[in-house]
Amino acid sequence: MKLRTLLLSLLSLATIHAEPFKDGDRWEVVGDSITQNGSYHAWVYLFYATRFPDRKLDVENGGISGDTAGGALQRYAWDIGPRKASVATVMFGMNDVSRGLYDAANPTPEILAKRESALEDYRKNLTELTKKLKADGTRVVLVTSSPFDETVDSASPRQTGVDGAIGKCADFMKKLASETGAAVIDLHGPLDELTRLLQAADPKATILNPDRIHPAAPGHFAMAYFFLKGQGAPGVVSEVDIDAASGKVTKAENATITGLTGGDKGIEFQCLEKALPCPVPDEALPALDWVPFQDDLNREILRVSGLKGDSYTILIDNQQIGDFKAEELKQGVNLAKLKNTPQARQAAGVLAQVKKWQGLSADNRKITQVEGWLLKDLPHPISFDAAKSKLELLLPSLDEKKDAYKIGTIKRYLQIKPNEIQTEARLAELANAIRSAARPVPHSYSLSPSGTPVAVSPALQQPKAERPAEIVGKNLLENPGLEDGPEGWGLGPPAAAKQGAALSVSSDAAHSGTNGLVISCPETIRYAVTVRSNEEGGKPSPGERFRVSAWVCAGKDFVQDPKTPGFYIRVTLHGGPGGTVAGGNLHFGLENHAARGKLWKVFTEVPTVWTQVSATFEVPEETTSMNLDFFSHSGSGSLFLDDVSLEKVPVTAPLTPLED
Repeated sequence: MKLRTLLLSLLSLATIHAEPFKDGDRWEVVGDSITQNGSYHAWVYLFYATRFPDRKLDVENGGISGDTAGGALQRYAWDIGPRKASVATVMFGMNDVSRGLYDAANPTPEILAKRESALEDYRKNLTELTKKLKADGTRVVLVTSSPFDETVDSASPRQTGVDGAIGKCADFMKKLASETGAAVIDLHGPLDELTRLLQAADPKATILNPDRIHPAAPGHFAMAYFFLKGQGAPGVVSEVDIDAASGKVTKAENATITGLTGGDKGIEFQCLEKALPCPVPDEALPALDWVPFQDDLNREILRVSGLKGDSYTILIDNQQIGDFKAEELKQGVNLAKLKNTPQARQAAGVLAQVKKWQGLSADNRKITQVEGWLLKDLPHPISFDAAKSKLELLLPSLDEKKDAYKIGTIKRYLQIKPNEIQTEARLAELANAIRSAARPVPHSYSLSPSGTPVAVSPALQQPKAERPAEIVGKNLLENPGLEDGPEGWGLGPPAAAKQGAALSVSSDAAHSGTNGLVISCPETIRYAVTVRSNEEGGKPSPGERFRVSAWVCAGKDFVQDPKTPGFYIRVTLHGGPGGTVAGGNLHFGLENHAARGKLWKVFTEVPTVWTQVSATFEVPEETTSMNLDFFSHSGSGSLFLDDVSLEKVPVTAPLTPLED
């Protein structure tokens, strides 16, 4: 508690000097390894995705391990400039100061002169980089570097003076910003102070990894917090005030409230928020003891006054969220701190997509990393064959030097360079998936006295056969990402195998993770791929709602029948007289095509980039069981499938319209 009180003083250091990102912005995050392999910008991206789901923000990882402001200038023409960012953040300093010059405890005059020369190069290169960006019409935000922790009790070399040099870089950044009209966000000052406060309590405490250089996950989250504070980011997810005694909504900030009923003994209402709470990744949770993120930037407040009872149970979408004292409700409950709300579960899905984007973007930057390090003399764009020839000549000498890091990076380059275009397309798909996952949906609320039967209005009641709320948001398919190989997957009808159709699992076919499914067929036929669901997914109850999704991509050799092209998901419904549900099966295709029984309505050609098919449906009356099939109708060659899902969603979730 004492530390949190002290940390409030850090807020005075997080002054606003930059404007928030705008709708349509393309943000280039220029930096070194702290950017390439770090997560601060991913958590900022997560915040914007959940807080502003109606804004389109594209993020480009522009970090290179070991880079400096001078290195960024060298790669500007073929890496930074062509991306045509509308806004760029620039964070350098950690490598610019030449940390090796700080090894000696008693530096010679020559070493001192080299230190000053390194700082002068930094000033000159950062000035030129800022001018180039501004000349290209890019808004520039200079971000002071995270600190070098030379004070922590650690086995790593202290290199006393490095952080002071980084502080000089930070001071110059502020001066340059005032001279050029660039914005500036100071991370170095607040993070240095945070480190001082932590180590006053524990000399071994640090926000960094043991190398004293790279922030650990909580450190990156603290960076994101101070970054957002520097932008003046809004703290409210939503704020709803209700006077139960009068039955009136007295405040609804960033939310719309409808259907308020009840009184001082309990209330019900529907709420559509314009944002989601920003989830905190598990690995970053220690940062919540360092910075007041939840209270300062993540306020999803429900405030209810005029209740006569002592304690009340909150239900959202008929799921019990918790019991709260009437006084707590009067003061206001921050729902963003709870992980069991439908909003939190939806936000966790956004986080999962952001993590995929972060991992893939960091890995993809190894291409620029190697080309900037080792292939400087080759003209851009660099072909794989030219790169491979030169790198294979370099490997023996690196092997002799036992430079495992460079050897590993080169080998990874040779693996991922041939798929560079596909990876860029996949990153774009993930950006779309992030935006899609962050779209808010309406929710039904109920507050009733704790310990008494919950009376929910008929309009909000779930079907009689409703199953436990724990399965909401859970993927009900087995082995949906093929990470366990082809276990649980099958191909039909039998004639497809006779005509040469086959399933295989390959890392080259992965949309995310390690594996994806390859369906190959030498002849143009119609076939279906099946995957097992668990009991909850296979035996739904009428009235329940589910979201089904799959990612699909046509191989370069895939040839589609022009008369009946397309990939679609079929939900086969069992029940009713003769085992068939009236109205037929559900079919969901690309470009949001959806139909019941009318298969031809969903025919759409499969693109050669990863594309998501997704739909939300309600289980019809008489249904006793269902199963999923993923159809190609019709084609030959290779088709890739990955990341399939079937999730139960609240009954308030919007349905995908069915075409007549």
